[in-house]
Amino acid sequence: MMFFALQKTSCKDRPLEDFLAFPRFDIALDELYKESGNLDLFDIKARIFDNKIIMKKIRTFTAIEGLKKVENRFINQGLTLNFGSRQSSLMIRFYQKDYEQALLKDVSVAYIREVYNYKNRYEIELHDTKAFDVFKEWYTTEKDLTRIGARILNNYFEVKDWHGHYDNEWDNLLGTQEGFKFVTRPRQIDYAKTKHWVTKQVSSALKLMKIADMVYQTDELSEIISEAYLSNNHTKLAEDICEQNGWRLTMLSDRYKPFNIPEKFNRPIQTKAFPQTYENYYLSFYDIDLVKDLIDYWGLLYVQPKKDSELKYVEHFRDKNFDNDDHRQNAIKKATRQEARQPFFDELTTRTVKDMTENVRWIAELVVMTSYAQLVI
Repeated sequence: MMFFALQKTSCKDRPLEDFLAFPRFDIALDELYKESGNLDLFDIKARIFDNKIIMKKIRTFTAIEGLKKVENRFINQGLTLNFGSRQSSLMIRFYQKDYEQALLKDVSVAYIREVYNYKNRYEIELHDTKAFDVFKEWYTTEKDLTRIGARILNNYFEVKDWHGHYDNEWDNLLGTQEGFKFVTRPRQIDYAKTKHWVTKQVSSALKLMKIADMVYQTDELSEIISEAYLSNNHTKLAEDICEQNGWRLTMLSDRYKPFNIPEKFNRPIQTKAFPQTYENYYLSFYDIDLVKDLIDYWGLLYVQPKKDSELKYVEHFRDKNFDNDDHRQNAIKKATRQEARQPFFDELTTRTVKDMTENVRWIAELVVMTSYAQLVI
């Protein structure tokens, strides 16, 4: 972050500082989350109080840990360590960015770590002359800001472990051994990482709810998904996915609206009555492609695709645009699964209910009860 002011005067052949002032220049260094462990800010605080960490040229230090009440529950805001003050030429702040972002985005800390890779942030706030000096160094030498920021931290802190030895973890983080662990670019939300987090963290719970819905003849999982709130980042990602595949987000939302209860994805399927001799009827679908997608999404009527069946779809999708390789591979795998199911789809669309095989007949009754299809003569 930079704040600057221009003085209205001739600047030809004059030193840069004569006509350009930087009252403030910020450097933000992010330490990304890793399962093997990160720098523990609580341990840093404890070592400061025990004089294992020496703060050079810094006169004030505060540690803040708080809770914020959100909808009748308290959420951990994380730990923040402040060094110096805004009235001085330099202020440094360490804080748990994973907790901060979880509170702002109303998601779990585990989600922030998995999808955004955030853990800690180290901010350096420079004022007046010091701000200008650092900016000038960065601008004239084109040196990496992570190196400049790490050097400043190294100049202001002497960090030792509990045994009085120089802390290797701190040295590695700052890149003393040329192994920089900081990043300065903001990390954007990524669909593949979101899907990976869902698979890793909540897939078991989703499967349990799906089984419960089938047993109790409810649709609570779909209701939860229907009422879910998309953050600005998630909305933008959803819009990008839809746009790249020829959809509109509003059109896709309308497509999944329920038929029998306004604004609720909760169909009382146990009250659906079938006409007598319904087994002699055929099915008419409101949207057969949607039904096929739902069958695939629910994992129903699964058949192992034929060996090497993906090869023809690799060629088929060669000229189509995808977000990334994962998106392309998922489309290929889905196409092979749907091809393997095609005999079942043919049963659904061409046979009477009584002529369908047992599993297909069960699916036929399910889609009629959920109003995705109707019985016709």
